[in-house]
Formats: sequence, structure tokens, C-alpha cells
Amino acid sequence: MREFKKKGLHLSSGDLEVSRRELLQNTILAGSAFALAVSGSHALAESASPDHGQVNPASETELDSIGQSIEARIQAEVEAVPIERYAELLDLTNLNGESTGYCKVFKGDKLAKGSMFSMSIPPVGRYFNIHLIPDARYRIPRFSYEGMLTSRGSQCSIDLYPDRDVVMDLVDFEDQYQGVAKIYAQAQKNELIQWQPAEQAFLRAIFSPFALLSFTIPGAGLGAMEGYADGYFSEWLKMYAAGQENSAAETAYVTKRRARMKEVMRARDPNVEGVIAVYGEEKTRAIQDATLL
Repeated sequence: MREFKKKGLHLSSGDLEVSRRELLQNTILAGSAFALAVSGSHALAESASPDHGQVNPASETELDSIGQSIEARIQAEVEAVPIERYAELLDLTNLNGESTGYCKVFKGDKLAKGSMFSMSIPPVGRYFNIHLIPDARYRIPRFSYEGMLTSRGSQCSIDLYPDRDVVMDLVDFEDQYQGVAKIYAQAQKNELIQWQPAEQAFLRAIFSPFALLSFTIPGAGLGAMEGYADGYFSEWLKMYAAGQENSAAETAYVTKRRARMKEVMRARDPNVEGVIAVYGEEKTRAIQDATLL
């Protein structure tokens, strides 16, 4: 992948009251993610408790490193080039001209769009999401890894979102996800991480049966989470390399399904006005467009 320019991270705004649990419940699919991450930063700082992972606090260095190994692998192992129309997002500056993070957006041969988004939220921590969206013409799931990271406890999700009807294609699905299923089974045995389902029905409908989601990850559990993400990404790379082409009807179905997902995520984003106040409407819409699955 062509090298992206790296920018420093800083954020000085955002104080709407959103609970820790509400934050990730509404941010799992990136469209609401950056909105709630910005608007919920103050509430996150105030609402952490022992139930949310203070027993094993993570250092600032550890928080900064999460997701970075996957970003490095993407740049090394996925042939892709930046999408130029998103160049302004490489340095996410707010309306005060302060640098808050970055959003790197790219495409490849079978990759319709990929994005790597990172935003610092002082004094709480950092929000990130990584999404890889294959061309709808191929039978390849979408890779997603994201989280809200704080020294008092973190929240992360990992999944390979299927674009097809799992029940109708059950045999092929089980064959394609064999490696993912093994990693998922291993993760369930981790006593440091409490796995939880998404509360919203529409999110559970979008997830694969092997989604990994936790709202209460202690510092000592972040390394394991990164390992599961690395394993899921390795499985995704195999699927990407072997991706079979869909029929015209299947491609039309995937395209329609993704459009509906995007519509739902925009409609159910409760805090976009808070982000517009930080970045302005034009940049906010650009971030949404860049990071929505």
C-alpha cells in the first residue's frame, strides 16, 4: 500500500453525557462510532468504575498501540492505494484548527473501500476503527475491528460481517468461517474478558455468529484482544485471496443490503449534531462516508 502521512493526535472538545455502555452499543458500526466517541468523551472520564476494568489499568503506550499492528499488516499485505477524495481526512482538524487524529481511506483490486480511523479523546483515551469492505462482486465478508480504549477499561468489537444470508448458504458459510470459528472458540475461554451481545436487534442481525464484543476489557486483556483481531484478519486475508465472484443476482443483493445498512446507521446516529459542532457539517459527512460499512 502506498504510504500515508502520519499525523499527531489531540482532541480538546466534547462533553455530552453518554454512558460507557451506551457508547459502544451505538458505535459498533462506525457511522455512529465517531459521533458518540467525540460527544461522549467527558462522560467516559467520569463514569469508569471497578466493574469496567480498573483492576488492571492500561498504560498510555498500551492504549496507543492497540490496532496499530493490524494497520501495519494492512499496509504491508493488502495491495491498495489511497482514495484521493478523502485526502483532507488524513489530518482530522476540528473547527479550532486542532489535530484530533486521522482517517486513512483506500481501495484495491477486490477492495471497494478500506478505512483506518483513530481519534484521541483526552483525558480519557482513544477511539479507533478499522474496516475493510470488499467489492460487492466477490464473496468476501467485511472485516471490522474497533474500540474505545481507556486506562480504566476498554470496549472492543471484532467481526467478519457476512453480506449473504447465512442460513441459505449455511454449508458454504461454515466452510469459509472454519478458521474464524476456532479463534472464536478459543476466545470464549478467556477468563479476563467478559463477552457480551449487542443490545440492539439490528446490530445482532448484522453481525456474524462469530462476533467478539466486550464492554469491560481490563488492561491485561487488551493483548489477547489484539491477538484475536490478528487471527480474524489472517482469516480474512485467506478469504480475500480466494474470493469467488458472485453472480449478477448475488451482487445486486449485496449492493442493496449494504445500502440499507448505511441508511439504517445514518438514521440511528443520535449524536451527529455534536460532531458537526466539532468538525463542521462538510467534514462530518465526509468522515461518515469514509467509515460507514
